[in-house]
Amino acid sequence: MIRKFTHRDMRRILEIESNSFPKSAYDRFTFFYLSRLYQFLVYEDEKILAYIIFDERDGHIASIAVDPLHRRMGIGRKLVEEVFKNCGRAWVEVRVSNKTAQVFYEVLGFIKVAVIPNYYRDEDAHVMVRSR
Repeated sequence: MIRKFTHRDMRRILEIESNSFPKSAYDRFTFFYLSRLYQFLVYEDEKILAYIIFDERDGHIASIAVDPLHRRMGIGRKLVEEVFKNCGRAWVEVRVSNKTAQVFYEVLGFIKVAVIPNYYRDEDAHVMVRSR
């Protein structure tokens, strides 16, 4: 089930985040801040397995993560499809070295349209876009 984030979800979101991004995980403050600015959805099946944060105005996916033990089960795809229910297009920044994420987005129909130098301070990012 996909539903809106609540503050009670924070502990599990932080677990997923630290397991997904051990070198650059967002902290509690960042998630609370993002939850005030953007649409923040969680995927739940007995417990929270994933989340997505996106801007409903322009389809910018600010963050998405799926618990590593539940990847490759279509959960990330379902969350990205929620963006298209709300927006006519979606776009995301992806580390140049993150080939797994790039393939994930390419399978969903995203294409690389630009590179942002030093987006991650130590690494460039691809901008990937998909329109309906």
